[in-house]
Amino acid sequence: MKIQPLISIIVPVYNSELYIEECISSILRLNLNKEIIIVDDGSTDLTLKKLEQFSNKPEIKLIQQLHGGVSSARNIGLLKSVGDYIGFVDSDDTINVEQFELLVALFIRSDADMAMGGTNMEFPNGKIEQRKAYNHLMNSIISGQRCFAQLLQGDSFIPFAVNYIFRKEFLNKINIQFKYLISEDDLWVTMTMCQANHIFVSNIIHYNYLVHRGSLTTSNIDTSFKADNLLGVAKSLYLFSEQIKLCAETKVWLYCKILYTFSAAIQIYKTNGYCNYNISSNQIKEITKYVLSFTDMKAKRIAITYYYRIMYLINSTNNEANYDY
Repeated sequence: MKIQPLISIIVPVYNSELYIEECISSILRLNLNKEIIIVDDGSTDLTLKKLEQFSNKPEIKLIQQLHGGVSSARNIGLLKSVGDYIGFVDSDDTINVEQFELLVALFIRSDADMAMGGTNMEFPNGKIEQRKAYNHLMNSIISGQRCFAQLLQGDSFIPFAVNYIFRKEFLNKINIQFKYLISEDDLWVTMTMCQANHIFVSNIIHYNYLVHRGSLTTSNIDTSFKADNLLGVAKSLYLFSEQIKLCAETKVWLYCKILYTFSAAIQIYKTNGYCNYNISSNQIKEITKYVLSFTDMKAKRIAITYYYRIMYLINSTNNEANYDY
């Protein structure tokens, strides 16, 4: 009998007493050869107490660490994982069991580096919206860079690590870690996708993402803390674009993402009256110039829009800001 490949499912946990039981129960229902790596990131509520009921499950590994944030917890989970494939589940979310199993089966058969599924976004008002690739890419195997460019061009890029499954050998090869506490998924997914030889793109909705007011992202909508993280992500993406060989189309759309992220960070700084940030307007001009040299009119419009927004925000900010011309 052929041994089924092992999938490691990494669950970072912090103060999730209201959700953790349903989350872990949904993963345990998977009829897969699996290990569930729960990384408790220094919870101070009843999360660990809730997890006691799962202590007799051989597929569960519980790791405890001092509070270091979701990126730190995921990195520890990756380090401890021994599976052939890697998936992520957030502690306040659940999976669609049959769809998850199907996505894994098709992914293994595809021999791709990554698989892209789909997500139900569940909002506090009860509204549910689906996030998935647009129809042109459905059920296809495509190069990572082309996939990234086409997803951004079609407004269907999903910046959540939980929306994807990864081949462990591929992750070991590119050897990247999660960084930052906000938008860490966006950075990590972008860097993995742009280095993947092939991605299996599916229309399978395998994940349920709970949007609630207590999450780190929603509770820091307009704070300088969020802006600091966005600025760090933008700079990391630019550094990545300089270090990795990218085709012209991919570089153009990555630059559009960078311009958007810079703009979002500076807007929050301005809203909060915060001026002590460091940004290179020459770098912004260089990025915009590259996009404008490309033939894609949509990318050009995006670049021009965010360029003028960034320049306006910089020039209308107090002179204490650190920037160059």
